[in-house]
Amino acid sequence: MKILLPVDGSPQSDRAARHAVTLLRGGGDHRVLLINVQPQIDAPEVRGHMPAGEIEAMQETRGGDALVSARALLDQAGAAYTPAVLIGP
Repeated sequence: MKILLPVDGSPQSDRAARHAVTLLRGGGDHRVLLINVQPQIDAPEVRGHMPAGEIEAMQETRGGDALVSARALLDQAGAAYTPAVLIGP
């Protein structure tokens, strides 16, 4: 089973992560893709003062922060997953 688990660091996404752990306990071949999507920053006032690389690094950091609690829940359960931070709409 493939599980797409989008999270934002909220209590609701933690609840979804706990539910995914429950599904994983059933055994079988499972693949979990743990994602957070950060909005693309197109504001000229930001783009004019920060290099694109710094903006992307900031978005990656924010996305990584949003994954922390779900990653902890999956790690605690011994579940294999692939984390990803995506940027876009």
